[in-house]
Amino acid sequence: MLVLVSASFAATITTFDVPGATNTYGAVINDGGTIAGSYIEGGTTRGFVRDADGTIVTFDVPGSTSTEPSSINKGGTITGLYVEGGTTNGFVRDADGTIVTFDPSGSINTYDDSINNGGTIAGIYEDDIPPAYTIHGFVREPHGTFVTFDPPALKVPCPMPSIRAVPSRDGTLGSAVPNMASCGSREEDS
Repeated sequence: MLVLVSASFAATITTFDVPGATNTYGAVINDGGTIAGSYIEGGTTRGFVRDADGTIVTFDVPGSTSTEPSSINKGGTITGLYVEGGTTNGFVRDADGTIVTFDPSGSINTYDDSINNGGTIAGIYEDDIPPAYTIHGFVREPHGTFVTFDPPALKVPCPMPSIRAVPSRDGTLGSAVPNMASCGSREEDS
């Protein structure tokens, strides 16, 4: 694993591997320099978190065959996906190591993309409503409530949603909403 840190034009390069890993993949880094990612050991993909001081903690979602962090916030809370029984599901891991798993109602596959500093998670999920799987967006509030949504018809594939904060009138974080601005142009009605 290779980490680049830049202060102005000076750079520090730090390399590391999770002990015992055949491959190490740093996926995300927060403002404090904590890195989350995955590594392969014995053919199984597992999660890790590396503090700025170099301490590495490994973890798996219990019962999973693969654990893959995708985002970390300032407080060290990680979100990502795990595979169990052939389906992909979401998880959130608090900085203290507590793991909570989740899926929006009706989901057959869940893909978490990002978590903000308030603990709100955004991602996509698939349902199995015939005739084909349908992809929907979701926002999961820190207390576990989901808001699901469908973007308008698009001319181009839409990337995973990100979260943008909407401040309340008093200047504090009022809510988090999906940011679909990068999803391209809407198809015109014919």
